[in-house]
Amino acid sequence: MSARGDATILLVAEELDQFPDEAYTKFARVLESEIGRRRPLHMHVTRAHNWSNSSVVRVLSRTLEAAGVARDPAVRARPPAVVVYASRSSVTLPALIRARLLGLQCHAPVAMVALQTTAEVLRGRLARRVAPDLLLLSTEAECQTARALGLRAHCVWGGVDLDRFRPPGPGEKEALRRKWGMVPDRRVVLHVGHVKEGRNLRALVPL
Repeated sequence: MSARGDATILLVAEELDQFPDEAYTKFARVLESEIGRRRPLHMHVTRAHNWSNSSVVRVLSRTLEAAGVARDPAVRARPPAVVVYASRSSVTLPALIRARLLGLQCHAPVAMVALQTTAEVLRGRLARRVAPDLLLLSTEAECQTARALGLRAHCVWGGVDLDRFRPPGPGEKEALRRKWGMVPDRRVVLHVGHVKEGRNLRALVPL
């Protein structure tokens, strides 16, 4: 899958978080920046709905949002040569259906970026039938699974900001402990991720 140098690429992202450091949001914004450096790009961000707390309603709302992408004035004015769909829910059957819907609406091939993959989903007959033109998956093992099922797949890595995530300089750890009022010689337990009940974070309280 490729696009001419002057052809517009449509990047579709879902419900970007208001916090720029949230993982999916950061990935989508970096993807926007990097593609935009190389090709004409339009980014369409679907909306989140306050009433989409239930998983069933959330699937429905995301599908309705995907169905409205082709009505974006910028998309209508300059139809894309390629659609890149960054799925917030990664590889699920509803996400695969949304990718197919985007391709049908925009009359363009679709590359679907999935930061997490459930190989079992791809083994379903319906999933294989609605799979996009290209799956961009996060590991080579996932790509091999997809290819064995007859799907086109390539690896894409989220990457690491090496300026931010690096070994500390001399005295830097001590300075950060002082800055944040932490005891200088005690072990620190850190959870990086969503604050959800299923993460069993209550186990950290006694520590």
